[in-house]
This record gives sequence, structure tokens and C-alpha cells, in this order.
Amino acid sequence: PVVSGERLKRYIYHKICSELPEGPFCIVYMHSTVQKEDNSPGVTILRWIYEELPPEIKDRLQVIYFIHPGLRSRLVFATLGRFFLSGG
Repeated sequence: PVVSGERLKRYIYHKICSELPEGPFCIVYMHSTVQKEDNSPGVTILRWIYEELPPEIKDRLQVIYFIHPGLRSRLVFATLGRFFLSGG
């Protein structure tokens, strides 16, 4: 991938901490016609980033919107979406 999972994680943390200092917020994930071998972080990386968020940030996160997910993302979230964003 063009952007590593670690770099994406640092970017998300920076944006949340510097631009959203308090209060509830949502995340919009834009995924349009990106193939797996292209610059796509994948569901595993997104789950890892979510799991690494501090509890106070997770509590403020209201919803995550996925815009134009690929087929694989749609299938994963249709079957495992609640588990993906829950504590277990």
C-alpha cells in the first residue's frame, strides 16, 4: 500500500486530537473503486486502529460512515459489523 497502517493510524490520531478536542464526533471513511492491491487499508487495519483508540475517544465516537465500500467491505460489515465496532 502507498500509505502504511501505522501512518494512517498516526494521521487519524492527530486529526482527532488536534481538530476534535472535545464532544461527540463521527468518522466518514471514503472508499471508492479502490482495489485491494491499491491504496486500501483493509478491514483488519481499520479494526486495529479502532481498537487502539483511547477509551475516552471511543466513548465520544458516535458513528462511522462507510461511503462506497467495496464488495469485500460490504460483506464483512453485513456479517460482522456489530462485532467490529463493539468491545468484543
